[in-house]
Amino acid sequence: MRFKNIHTAFALAITVLLSLGLSSCDDEELFEDSTFSSNTFNVLKVEEGANALENGETGISAFGLALNMTFSHAVTQSALESGLSVTGGANYSISLDATNSIATLTFDPLQYETSYTISLAAGVYGAEGAELMQDYSLSFTTKPFIIPNVSLTANPLNPEEGSTTSITAVLSESTTEAVVINLSFAGDATQGEDYTATGTAITVPVGETSASIELTLVDDALAEGTEIIEVSTTDITNGNATSNDPLQVSIIDNDVFTDLELKGVMAIRWSTEPGGNTGKAVHLRAKADIADLSVYSIGVANNGGGTDSIEFTLPNISVAAGEDVLLARELEILDYFGDCGTGFEHVIQTDAMNQNGDDAIELYSGTSVIETYGDVNVDGTGEAWEYAGSWGYKLADYWVYGGVDCAAASTTTQDSDCTYPMCANALQFQGVMSFEADPTNSGSTDRERAIHLRANRDIDDLSIYGIGIANNGGGSDGREMDLPAISVKEGDNILFIRDQDVSTIATYFGACFDRFDHTAENGGINFNGDDGVELYENMDVIEVYGDVVDDGTGLFWEYTGSWAYKAFGDTYIYGGANCAEFAATNASSACPYAFCE
Repeated sequence: MRFKNIHTAFALAITVLLSLGLSSCDDEELFEDSTFSSNTFNVLKVEEGANALENGETGISAFGLALNMTFSHAVTQSALESGLSVTGGANYSISLDATNSIATLTFDPLQYETSYTISLAAGVYGAEGAELMQDYSLSFTTKPFIIPNVSLTANPLNPEEGSTTSITAVLSESTTEAVVINLSFAGDATQGEDYTATGTAITVPVGETSASIELTLVDDALAEGTEIIEVSTTDITNGNATSNDPLQVSIIDNDVFTDLELKGVMAIRWSTEPGGNTGKAVHLRAKADIADLSVYSIGVANNGGGTDSIEFTLPNISVAAGEDVLLARELEILDYFGDCGTGFEHVIQTDAMNQNGDDAIELYSGTSVIETYGDVNVDGTGEAWEYAGSWGYKLADYWVYGGVDCAAASTTTQDSDCTYPMCANALQFQGVMSFEADPTNSGSTDRERAIHLRANRDIDDLSIYGIGIANNGGGSDGREMDLPAISVKEGDNILFIRDQDVSTIATYFGACFDRFDHTAENGGINFNGDDGVELYENMDVIEVYGDVVDDGTGLFWEYTGSWAYKAFGDTYIYGGANCAEFAATNASSACPYAFCE
């Protein structure tokens, strides 16, 4: 076996002897041999970090080099400094650890691709007279000079107005020369108005791998939306740019504006929808003119896991008051909407619409949440606001729902069980009722008849609409009653009451009566709970409750002594025939009218 040097042999001998457990006087005599004498001083190893150097090793650092020399004995620093030398004109300093047996040689920057030799002349170095019996030397060669690559980073990348961000130049490695990166600034943010910079160049000092300048973002009161700063390198001294693409920093407008609102959320699935992604969209409406829509952003809070903050910032476009914006995962959703799709003045495709029907949606102005659909901390599965295979739609200031998978069998929203309200008739049936009430608890009943209507949009003159009653399945009798010549707003609920029942139905409904935005009366409301009802726009039938050619007695839609109510989309729920019989009030009924719940 050959040992690389006497130091290895020495260490191995000690290990073997100790493992044999030798402790007699004869053992001590072995160490009196000149090779392993306790007074023989040796250099055990030289390391650069965790790398033990071999003689003649290459690729050693030229900058920031520190070598640790481990000795067999504690040394005297003055003797070590006197006997140690390094060829090649290297400048270095020596420091000892607490045991005085490890010396660190810290070098000033060395030349690249240059050979150096560490030498320690034979002599006494041990603090107790231990002697190096022969000269020691170890040669190494520094690595070639490599021009560092330079990249730019920003932290944070999306700073808010009134804050700061650092633009940092990062080198792939340190060098013996300072690296100077000259910068230029562009983008739609204006230097001096929207931000200031502490410099137009970054200097990375010798031996460092990064340096920064700072941008300060001006906090103004203007609704500017998100503005972009493009930071580019114009030239670099002693370095190479890793990319020619500018670094983009987005300034988030922190001014809170509320001229945009959530109007609808969708995760619609229809019969020809292929994979579950096509019908995902968010519907927004401008409440006033908006010069720059990028003031606003959207976040999707998946599975009740809490807010994920801003995930999609709207583009820098202007929109007018009343205009509708559709953020769609796939543009095929417009085919599902048909002609109604032209009602969206702005359609924006984005993969950020990844909601699954149980996820809350957040609308941001700047960095502030100004409106939320659902609950970011609740998985919407089974909640009233769930919209899987369906939609939620805001009428005025309250939300209505299509019902889970209500569109599954449809090919368009118009032939679904839940026509999207923007695409539905401006006025629709919401309920019909023919209560058999006992308002005085006297044992005698009064029949209270009314029709519940809902406005899906603003209507200037309600009298363009009328009602027809098809008694006993005898077929249509045409338009028989006009609604009053009043204007109504989107989301308004109108109760059209038989004239003789106005006071009794008000008593029956109690506090719930005040939830109707408008009431009107007409003596022609003479249905008996088994009669079909027609809604006319001008002279055209636009909706029918029940069936005009069938008597409803015993059919599912019968509302004798009861009611029917559209709870989800176009789907009715029913109280059941005579469920409210003899009840003095809606609250005491076995089937309270669903609108009042």
